[in-house]
Amino acid sequence: MRIMLLLLFSIFLVSCGDVTVTLDTPQNVVITNGVVTWDAVTGADSYVVVVDSNSQTVTVTSFDLKTLNLTAGDHTVQVVAQSGTEVSMPSTSLNYTVQASSLGAPQNVAIANGVVTWNAVTGATAYVVHVDSATYEVTVRTYNLNSLSYLLVHIQYLLQQKQELVFLLLLCLLHLLLEPRT
Repeated sequence: MRIMLLLLFSIFLVSCGDVTVTLDTPQNVVITNGVVTWDAVTGADSYVVVVDSNSQTVTVTSFDLKTLNLTAGDHTVQVVAQSGTEVSMPSTSLNYTVQASSLGAPQNVAIANGVVTWNAVTGATAYVVHVDSATYEVTVRTYNLNSLSYLLVHIQYLLQQKQELVFLLLLCLLHLLLEPRT
């Protein structure tokens, strides 16, 4: 990763033409609660915050990494000072870990007349409903269990999992249909 960052920095230097490395390297670079900060560099009028292979230019000595919508996992962060065509060497690399976000479980799950409902979960954009071995993704807070697709999936599940049970259920159903009513 360090070689890749140095390569990117070299490409940055070459593509800028008359760039010279004369500024001091940013020091005391730290990340706290997703915000990277560093000491000001004398003569610098802006800073380039490099996160993996992406860069953001700022004029202050801090940058909120949470604004980048980074994927979950580890990310390498460095800072370069700049002033016109003068730049610094990149700061030491820091590792920034983005945790996978976790959503709460739906609350107040209820079934009425074959329709499952639940309260919204903050931050959720969809819900996955599990019915036996089948799963359904929905963007609303309800799922109708009375739908034909559910019945077909449920019958298919029974056929795959318990053929004997289906046979017994069919026998019971046949018995109920043929049984005289009093």
